[in-house]
Amino acid sequence: MKKDVRPYRNGVQAVLGVQPCIFKYNGLYNTPTDGRDVIGLIANQLQGIIPEAIFTVKGKLRSGDTEETEILHYDLAPVVMASVNAIRELVGTVDDLRRRVTRLENEQ
Repeated sequence: MKKDVRPYRNGVQAVLGVQPCIFKYNGLYNTPTDGRDVIGLIANQLQGIIPEAIFTVKGKLRSGDTEETEILHYDLAPVVMASVNAIRELVGTVDDLRRRVTRLENEQ
């Protein structure tokens, strides 16, 4: 069912650049105004780190707008895959450090 399969390389460095935040929606683009805290990402920031996660949709910011605006959204799948790669990288680093420590302990 798939073709042109290739590895996805983003990992630790990309994940380190991602900055989760807590915010409240402001009502624009028909977002809720219930004052509830939302945990998420800012698409503008993510765009420079994992650009393949970003897509745009056209919509009206206010109900009375006559023209639509391009609005950034993000797909979490690339962020999750970068996180999986980051975990794999970090496990590799930990395993390497364990081997080095064991080797040093055995030399004493």
